[in-house]
Amino acid sequence: MEVTAPFTDQVGVLMFTPLDDGTRTSPFGTLVQEQVTLQLARRPQGARYSLVERREIFKLMEDSRIYGKDEDLFDKLRLTGGLDFMVSGSYAATEKEVAVTANLLDARSAAVMASANVVLGNGKALSAMMRMPEEKAEKEAPPLTLEAALVYVGADGKLRAVREGSTLT
Repeated sequence: MEVTAPFTDQVGVLMFTPLDDGTRTSPFGTLVQEQVTLQLARRPQGARYSLVERREIFKLMEDSRIYGKDEDLFDKLRLTGGLDFMVSGSYAATEKEVAVTANLLDARSAAVMASANVVLGNGKALSAMMRMPEEKAEKEAPPLTLEAALVYVGADGKLRAVREGSTLT
């Protein structure tokens, strides 16, 4: 009798990034990544794959220092993390819509094995979620102001402002 493992392939869900910057994500990208992971975790009867938790993937990436545009990304994740397949995705927004695309990639060849997309209605809340954390901080920070005055110590020992026409000795 042949004994088989319940799962044959390891799948990892990578970051969902803005279409114009594949190296960063936003709270929206993290939410999409979590939702894709949740859907894959609810695997159909007979599915033969296991999921690698996203924090483990990030740890592998950090330990291997493979952030950014690393041409050996797939090899490193496959060899170090044991991944057979990866789900990678992107999103792009207009004023009215957000398009999200997900691709199932073979970790050996980076070939796209399957692809799916969805178009969502965009609004203020969704737009806020798509901003990068540093963009949000910049936009919410009050403007920096500086007030300066030229002062002198008067004969009475008090500070006085220099005004037009003042005589200093």
